[in-house]
Amino acid sequence: VTRELKNTAWFLAANYVLTGEDASYRGVTPAKNFSLADGTWGAFEIAARYAELDIDDDAFPVFANPDTAASKVSSATLGLNWYLNRNIKASLNYEYSDFDGGRSGTVTSRDEHAVLSRLQLNY
Repeated sequence: VTRELKNTAWFLAANYVLTGEDASYRGVTPAKNFSLADGTWGAFEIAARYAELDIDDDAFPVFANPDTAASKVSSATLGLNWYLNRNIKASLNYEYSDFDGGRSGTVTSRDEHAVLSRLQLNY
């Protein structure tokens, strides 16, 4: 069985470097690298994102189970990035996701809360 489906998704993201450095697609280069001896902490950035995904109604019931599968998800993320130097970045994010769909209630009654962390070398 084949069918042309139109799923839609979008997101809006914003970030702000708390320590004043310029942000770019390549990240942030701290004005002063992290150093306990020098009392410098690198650069800090806050980030926020909101996203939505809407699954085409024609996907149900052939390609997805309408009793258990979500037909829409909305999520919001808040994050803190710490740039220790130009090669080391640590991230901590909190994400909340709200699912719609699932007639049996298994999907609509379960929102997701996630805490994600990452240490990235030589980004």
